[in-house]
Amino acid sequence: MYKLFFWNYLLKNNFMKKEHYVYIYLDIRKKGKHIYENLIFDFEPFYVGKGKGLRFKQHLYNIKRDKNFSKRKIVKEIIEETGLNPKIIKIYENLTDEKSCELEIELIEKIGRKDKNKGPLLNRTDGGEGANTSKYRIYRPLTPEIKEKISNNKKNKSWGKHSEESKRKISSSNKGRKFSEEHKDKLKTKRAKRKISKETRNKCSKSSKGKINIKRFSVVDPNGKEFVTKYGLTKFCEENNLSAPNMIKVANGERKHHKGWKVKRI
Repeated sequence: MYKLFFWNYLLKNNFMKKEHYVYIYLDIRKKGKHIYENLIFDFEPFYVGKGKGLRFKQHLYNIKRDKNFSKRKIVKEIIEETGLNPKIIKIYENLTDEKSCELEIELIEKIGRKDKNKGPLLNRTDGGEGANTSKYRIYRPLTPEIKEKISNNKKNKSWGKHSEESKRKISSSNKGRKFSEEHKDKLKTKRAKRKISKETRNKCSKSSKGKINIKRFSVVDPNGKEFVTKYGLTKFCEENNLSAPNMIKVANGERKHHKGWKVKRI
């Protein structure tokens, strides 16, 4: 009786159902004989996975959500350059979940991961996710040298800049955008709670001075020589040892001059 209950439990929880498979993605741009022991492919493999149902197609549908950026990039490039999807082959079928994990690990090891310089696969793990794979994996603690290497790689890492075309698209999509009063209140509440240190304020001020919200002013010195500001009044005042708030008062008509200097907006 207990044995029957145990087997029914396994079947109910998909432990013994043979509905899983192991699949592989091939780059149709790289034709040739790609041999890995007993496996031969007409195109270069670049990803191995396991699943059931339509899992093997998810990498095509969710390109933008895929956290594996390398795989996402390859899939996108193949579709854009050829107008076709990558070739997908189910290597093993009719497997239990546990067996599919075991074969996925074996297949990744056989072909080799690119990040380990052992092969072309863009998998970021050794496989077997989705089941208890502790008996398949060997966990090694990170050595101080590896930790330092990871730290150095992350330091001063640039994630790239938007192209001019991308900037234009972002700008046009935001033009005319209006926030509801409820949304404005939420933003106001959140910003009120935000604490900005004096050091951060100074950094923001230095980085933005003369670059954003630039307005042009006509400035006349005590000798009558006229200047036209290029990078804003604040920057001009700093360069000429003047008080920007007092010069703004002159521009607004609240003062006649500041240290003999006069200014007006253009």
